[in-house]
Amino acid sequence: MDRQAFDKKHNLYPAKWESNGKITIPKIEFYINHICNLNCKGCNRFNDHNFVGHQLWQDYEQDLRKWGEYINIDQIVIMGGEPLLNPTLKDWVLGLNS
Repeated sequence: MDRQAFDKKHNLYPAKWESNGKITIPKIEFYINHICNLNCKGCNRFNDHNFVGHQLWQDYEQDLRKWGEYINIDQIVIMGGEPLLNPTLKDWVLGLNS
């Protein structure tokens, strides 16, 4: 079985190619923050393991804009420890929507 048939059979890559040559991805998640103002035992984002820091928009902007030339995304999820604590959250929201 070739790769394309395997992917289709197992629905591993539900992305679709568009007529304009771009690929559409149903959902992508951006983890932009390791900081959280809670410390929940068993946190599934590992914020209870003393990870610190956040991803700044300007550090990723150029790469993400380049990817935007090749892909469309149906749903964008911004995640983190607590994304609202990221000082560049507004830039992330505006940048990912452009």
